[in-house]
Amino acid sequence: MNSPSKPTDALERSCDLLTLDIWDTVLRRHCHPDAVKLHLARYLLLNAFKALPEAHRSPWVLLKLRQEAERQLGDESRARGLDDEYHHLDVYARWLQLAGIELQADPEYKAIIDTLSRLEIDQEKKVSYVDSGILEILSTYKASEVAFLSDFYWKGETLRHLLDHHQVGDWFSFGIVSCDVGLNKRSGRLFSHLHAHLGVSPKAHLHVGDNPHADIASAKAHGIRTHHYLPDLAHSERLERERLFHDREGLIERVKKGMVFEAPADCRSSEAFHFGQRWSLLFVGFVLDVMERALQDQVQRLYFLTREGVFFLKIYESLAAHHALGFEVKPGSLLNVSRLATFAASLRDFSIKEMMRLWTLYSVQSLGALFRTLGLDPKAFEALTLQHGLTLDDPITYPWQHGGVIAFFEDQDVKDLILPFLQEKRDVLFAYLQSEGLSSEEARIGIVDIGWRGSIQDNLALMHPHLEMVGYYLGLNGFLNEQPLNAPKWAFGPDARDPDSSIDLLHQVAPIEMLTNSSSGSVTGFALRETGVEIKTRVDEGESHVHEAFVADFQRGVLATLPAWAEAIRIHALSASDLRSPALRIWRQMIESPPAFLGEAYFKLNHNETFGVGGFVDKGLSLSPWAIWAAFLYRPARIRLVEAINSIGWLEGLMARRDLHLMIWLPLRLFLKVTRYQERMKGASRAPGSGS
Repeated sequence: MNSPSKPTDALERSCDLLTLDIWDTVLRRHCHPDAVKLHLARYLLLNAFKALPEAHRSPWVLLKLRQEAERQLGDESRARGLDDEYHHLDVYARWLQLAGIELQADPEYKAIIDTLSRLEIDQEKKVSYVDSGILEILSTYKASEVAFLSDFYWKGETLRHLLDHHQVGDWFSFGIVSCDVGLNKRSGRLFSHLHAHLGVSPKAHLHVGDNPHADIASAKAHGIRTHHYLPDLAHSERLERERLFHDREGLIERVKKGMVFEAPADCRSSEAFHFGQRWSLLFVGFVLDVMERALQDQVQRLYFLTREGVFFLKIYESLAAHHALGFEVKPGSLLNVSRLATFAASLRDFSIKEMMRLWTLYSVQSLGALFRTLGLDPKAFEALTLQHGLTLDDPITYPWQHGGVIAFFEDQDVKDLILPFLQEKRDVLFAYLQSEGLSSEEARIGIVDIGWRGSIQDNLALMHPHLEMVGYYLGLNGFLNEQPLNAPKWAFGPDARDPDSSIDLLHQVAPIEMLTNSSSGSVTGFALRETGVEIKTRVDEGESHVHEAFVADFQRGVLATLPAWAEAIRIHALSASDLRSPALRIWRQMIESPPAFLGEAYFKLNHNETFGVGGFVDKGLSLSPWAIWAAFLYRPARIRLVEAINSIGWLEGLMARRDLHLMIWLPLRLFLKVTRYQERMKGASRAPGSGS
């Protein structure tokens, strides 16, 4: 409804006492009121995680426990003959008790109460703003005295501090808050208390507020003139915010719709920039999960691993700089490492047993590829390989079972030659890690990487067995090697340990690796110099070209959204768990229905497979239209086509390309549809109740 028409005569406009409600009258919030309480619940969850019983490790559970604390204190106040009022500091004390947090000493207890109070005040400053029309209403009336009158759990001086923050405190000569006297407007007893305290007649009192019961009906029942202030637009926005508070995905969708930025003039691919904005939620959700888990796990520092870590660290630092959580987060820094640069240094011996950490991933490998994986020059070992009847270039299936390979690893001359190289790599990697502040003196650190099995984390953990390294990943595939005890791992997205976590998304991860990659090149090793440790890198020109043409603009699109995301996360107390489902839908869309730029970028890329394969792999297309059409008629041709598609790796990306000739696109699309239909039919025939 609209506000009532303004009073027309001087008598109607004048009063001895004019009081104004505060919330949704003088001040409004950009969020549901309980979002402020949820913000504190998130703080308590993340910073007292280990002290909380498992059943209480949810911000929503903690919010309900706070509401229960308020209910209990209100009931106790009523039992003393007052209204159901309470101070926020008393709420915190009861809340901690109900949450099951046991504090050992009074200073610790006082510290957390003070912190919660400071955080709530800061959050109310952040989310509140002055109503756009209330000053006009205030100027309508001539009053001997103007005061604020609020049903709230902050002391009057604290509420005035908030009003002063918004530069409206000087509107009021004084104010009364319900918790200070134990009486409220809902019962009407606060009005009676005010009249008795000031010696003011109810007829000489005019009250302005939004609540139809507490501010209007209750005031009128006590003979007070009222002004029901309920502007249409502000009220409808409030109702929408309150609805979206319980519809987190709807809230997130609304936030996303507000993120439309023009591509910078120097963008080479505005399409890539646009999709960076559109898909930013996936990466924001992951980094927010890292931010939250690092606090829960009480790590001392986060290390973001190259190459994807360059991009993830930018997101982390931007969210932190824009105070996404509203309280201190763990420091983060970049660690220039790779599988290639850490595997050899992590080997405890040159043996078949140690090499199984590699061969479980690459069961077919030449000795030349093995040496390149170890960061060694294959030519330096060619003579020794020949002595055992081996060549550098011939692939060996199951090398751990091959007699010549076994003899090579058992040869003491081989060990005497290789072990010093491995020790040198170990020493220089230790020196680099120490230069970055990573040492065994720390108790617990966090490792951040894209995934997929966390082998770099394993390598580092084996080198620092007394240091716990907690790994945070976008996704985790099934582990093929024994996991170091000091290297626990967590995934924001799919995790093969949980079959219900959309693990099919892990079947195609190269496109997401490409989009999160950096242009700095792959770390190949380290060297000790007089000035410190030199980081050796390898940059592929083709890879750099794709990054400049597509990936850089995609990442700029993501980064452009971060201030808005940080604001939404802070104001609405959004958690990583709120973002996870819509984030995984973006991931699926990215893989199953990719835009043209993504397919074109992917198939122009040389994929770095130096670790394991020993070089770069070209994912380019080598299919003819006749080979595809023949697959519909002849089984051998069909087998060859399937093998070709498997080598390509990502058919959906191939089909998205605008430069794909129609004579290839059309039969491939038809073949894909037929193949998927046949797979569905086979699945249906195997389903329970489908017959024999």
